[in-house]
Amino acid sequence: MTLTVTWRTWRIALVGLVCQSLGIGLLALFSFYVEPLAQEFGVGVATINVGAVFMLVAPAFVGPLIGRFLDSYSIRNIMLVGATLAATGLVGISRSPSLVWAALAFFGYAAGAVCYGPLVTNSLLVKAYPPPRVGRALSIAAIGTSVGSILSPFGAAWLLNHYPWRESLVVLAGLLFALVFSVVRLGLPATLPGTPGSESATEREAGRSWLRHRAFWLTGVSVAIIFNGALMVGVTYAPHFSSLGFGINDTAVFIACGGIAGFAAKLGVAAFADRFRARIRLVAATIAALGASGFLLLMFADNYPVIVLATLVIGGAGGAFIPLHPFINSVYFSAGIMGLSLIH
Repeated sequence: MTLTVTWRTWRIALVGLVCQSLGIGLLALFSFYVEPLAQEFGVGVATINVGAVFMLVAPAFVGPLIGRFLDSYSIRNIMLVGATLAATGLVGISRSPSLVWAALAFFGYAAGAVCYGPLVTNSLLVKAYPPPRVGRALSIAAIGTSVGSILSPFGAAWLLNHYPWRESLVVLAGLLFALVFSVVRLGLPATLPGTPGSESATEREAGRSWLRHRAFWLTGVSVAIIFNGALMVGVTYAPHFSSLGFGINDTAVFIACGGIAGFAAKLGVAAFADRFRARIRLVAATIAALGASGFLLLMFADNYPVIVLATLVIGGAGGAFIPLHPFINSVYFSAGIMGLSLIH
């Protein structure tokens, strides 16, 4: 299978790549702000780490609403609103006088990231590309999370070495807004798939019947454990490795290893997902088992090689599930209800 990428054919997928690199791809970056925030507001590191829950809670609150909008309204406009909200949230964190205000601002950032993150981009890609290309398109976009995971730790280290943490967040907000807004505005066509009224009564009934299908829940549980688990672990990497005696540069290397493994896993999904369409649930179960073994390995890792291996396994499993989740849904759902089907 040829993985040649051309701008004309894969423009929407490449826009998704950029958006995902600046959404979930930035999550590892925030682990570098845990200790500065804890010192600023006089709380423990564990308290700041609770903020990572917002990255999971925000989709739970915003996802169902966005899922319905995706099947009826302009996806490009939703993504532009998300970029504005996310950048505003970062500026809000930098100007917060208390931890409560910082938490509210971070929730705003997380809600904005949902609007241009995997839920929205994956819905767009499933609508835009036919089955022979959908697996590859989803994987191209999902590579963005690996790009972000590889580059953001070094970017965070550079920002914090040159600016106080508050000013560094303002710089980050400006870069995020400029990149996401310009790429979405210029890269996506004015008329996108999934126009209002595309969800038919037959499709809605199919969606409701799928809620009673065991594969729906098996997929949801796998995603919740492996993908969301990888997100939570990624946020706690920096303080955890610091407690083991590793410095900021070593931590950046560990996180980058996970990003590289995720990158490779997404290429694998791009190459083989369409080929294994009939056995995709077995593939998902195997990746879930590997991810669980990575979590167990990290629990007992206390030296450089074992930590690298653990982050490779966790990063690879979590990375594979980013394109695999919407691909599995595309096997069972029609494009007209893709926004609703992806909210689980």
